[in-house]
Amino acid sequence: MAKKLSYVPLSPKEQDVLQRMLEQDEMYVEVVGWGFHPNPTITAGDKRIQIRFPMEFTKPVGIDVPVKQFHLKLKRRDGKTLASSVESTIYNNQPLYVTAGMQIDLIWDLALDRVSDELTKEIIPGIKGKRIGTIKKDGYRKDE
Repeated sequence: MAKKLSYVPLSPKEQDVLQRMLEQDEMYVEVVGWGFHPNPTITAGDKRIQIRFPMEFTKPVGIDVPVKQFHLKLKRRDGKTLASSVESTIYNNQPLYVTAGMQIDLIWDLALDRVSDELTKEIIPGIKGKRIGTIKKDGYRKDE
């Protein structure tokens, strides 16, 4: 029998943390080995965030280099990593070829399980409770 998966959105408090971080322009994207984008366009939903950013290559000069994946990190301005993933650039069994001067627009979609209690307490000082959100038996989150 197949395992039943349920949709668990972020709690209202966790969504508030994300919204405050977006309003404070608190996040940027690092593409490991290639550079970073200081001002991505970030859209937050009740479980997912979408990060859009252009990426301009300054290397390699004069040759095309195959790239099979990008290691992406969503970071805070203080350098703390919020999320990290390795995303494939393979299309039609071929890697992406890059060279200096090339620009591509990237969209990175992330599904969030939860926002850490430590981050929540840092962004919203004075918030109460050890666990900010709990999961009910039906799979949906409720606030304590």
